[in-house]
This record gives sequence, C-alpha cells and structure tokens, in this order.
Amino acid sequence: KRIRDLEDRQTDTEHMIRSMRERMSEMKSNVAMVRYNAFNDSGHGSDLSFSMAILDDARNGAVLTAIHGREETYMYGKPIVAGESTYSLSPEEKQAIEAAIDQLVKTNKR
Repeated sequence: KRIRDLEDRQTDTEHMIRSMRERMSEMKSNVAMVRYNAFNDSGHGSDLSFSMAILDDARNGAVLTAIHGREETYMYGKPIVAGESTYSLSPEEKQAIEAAIDQLVKTNKR
C-alpha cells in the first residue's frame, strides 16, 4: 500500500509539473524594448519614444509603441501572432519583436 501511495503521489506530481510547464510557456515573459527619438529633431530631445514587444514562448503577444512629441504622446498596441502582425510594423517595432524572440531563443538554449 505504501508503494502504491508513493506511485500515486509521483503521478500527481508529474501531472502538476506538466501543467505548470504548459502555463509557463503561455506567459508573456519575453520582453524587449527599443528607445528612439521619433522626430529626430536635429540632435534636440531625447530617446523618449519606445516600442516594446511582449511575447510568450509561441511568439504570441503584443507590441506597444509610444511616440513622444513636444506637445503630446501617442500610444499604439498591435497584436502579434507567431512573431507576425496583421498590422504594418515600424522598423523599431520589428526590432523590438526580433529582440524578444532572440531572448526566447537564448532562454531555450539553457
């Protein structure tokens, strides 16, 4: 009976670990940000604009972009599925997505 109880516990533990791994792969844990000066004001200003990609292990998530100007700031969000978007992407957004994917690849090599 004790051996059977231990086997049942081991099976339960294996199921729990498998479930946790599945949930972890769906977490948006691959994040990368690119900062830039959106208006290139002849050296004036700072890199206050940014694009940030937030992806899960299947390369699904979103890219957020904030364009900062002197008078106002605009923020955009675009969905990402399998590392691609149905919306057109700026070079900075593409760079952020690539950096998040690179992070994913490096993490999975460990």
